[in-house]
Amino acid sequence: MSGYKHTGPVYDNGYVDTLQEITDYSLLKVVPGDDGFHLTDPVIGNFEWWYFDITDIQNNILLKIVAHIGTNPLKTRIFPQLAFSVITPEINENFTRAYAFDDFKGSTEKCQIQLKNEFEVRAEHHTQTEYFIMVNVPGYSAELHFTNEIEGWKPSGNRVRYRKAGRSADFMWIIPSPKAKVDGYFVYKGRRYNVQHATGYHDHNYCSVQKERPLHLDSLVKKWYWGKCYCEDYTLIFMDTFFRTKRLRSLFVARKDEIIHSSNNLASLKIENSGYDAALQTAYPSSLSVSLKEDAVSLKVFIESVKIIDKRDLLEGVPSLLKWMIKKFIVKPVYFGLFSKALLEMDGKITKGFGNYEYMAFRT
Repeated sequence: MSGYKHTGPVYDNGYVDTLQEITDYSLLKVVPGDDGFHLTDPVIGNFEWWYFDITDIQNNILLKIVAHIGTNPLKTRIFPQLAFSVITPEINENFTRAYAFDDFKGSTEKCQIQLKNEFEVRAEHHTQTEYFIMVNVPGYSAELHFTNEIEGWKPSGNRVRYRKAGRSADFMWIIPSPKAKVDGYFVYKGRRYNVQHATGYHDHNYCSVQKERPLHLDSLVKKWYWGKCYCEDYTLIFMDTFFRTKRLRSLFVARKDEIIHSSNNLASLKIENSGYDAALQTAYPSSLSVSLKEDAVSLKVFIESVKIIDKRDLLEGVPSLLKWMIKKFIVKPVYFGLFSKALLEMDGKITKGFGNYEYMAFRT
C-alpha cells in the first residue's frame, strides 16, 4: 500500500478544483488521529459518528453498528447514542440506545471509544489497521474483529470549512476501512451467530459548528446519497452530497488492495427508479447508477435495492403537532438504509456483487 492519486481537492465552502491532482501521500493517508474523537466540546449542533457494517453474504447476515454523538431535532441538547441493525434469515430489526455524556469516553489519538461497559471500539495500527468491537447491551452482544484489506481514504482532506451569512461549520468524512475481513460472533435475543471471513466497512464523520453563530448540518446539507459495493476484485464507494449551494460527488475504486481511482466531481450519479414508503409517506431511491469516463478508468455500476435495512423519521421526538406542521409546510426529513445487489461494467467485463447504500434527506 504505497498511496494513490486524488483528483479534485475540496476547498472552503465546498469548492472543488477538478483540474488539480494530489499525489502527496501525507495529504491522502488516513492516520490514527483522523479516526479519533474530535468534538471534545459538546456544543449543541455538533455531530460525530463512527459507522461500521458487516456483510456475511454466504449466510445472509448484515450488521450495522453506529456510535453517534448528535443533537436532537429541536436543537436543545446533545447526547451520545448507539444504533444497531441486525439482519439474518430470521430477523430484520433495528434499535437505538441513548446515553449521557458522562457515559462516553473517547481518545483523540485514535479510534478508541467506550459507552459504559456496554460498547467499546478499539483500533490497533500495525502493518494493517485492525478494529476490535465489543457490544453488551440487553438482548444483543458481540465480539467482532476487523482486519483492513485496503488502505484508508480521505476524499475531502482533513476538513472542509463552510461559511454562510456569518455562520460557520467544519465538516469531515473519512473512510479508515473501505474493506475489511471480519471474524467473530454476535448473540441476538438468545441466538448465537458466528461470523467468518465476512466483509466489513468503517467510516467516520463529524460536523463541528461555530458556538456563537452555528451553521447547523440541516442548514448546510440538503441531502446525500452514500453507498458501496463489492464486485469480485473491485470495491467502489460513492458519496453525492447536496450542500445548499454546492454539490460534492466523491468516488473511490480499488482493484484488490490497490486504489486505482479517487476523485471528486468527476463521476455522475443518477437515480434510476424510486420506491414509496407508506409509513414515512415519502419516496426513496430504489435503484441508482454511478458512472465515470476518463482515460485511466471507465466504469458504470447499477445498484438495485433488495431490502430496506432501516429507515427513520428524522423528526422523532418532536411533539406531534409541531412535527405535523414542519412536515406539512416545511420539510419531511428522512433516512433510508438499503441492502443492494450491484452490476459493474468495467474494462469490457461485467461482474456481479453486493453492497448497501443510504439516502439521507434533511430538506426535500
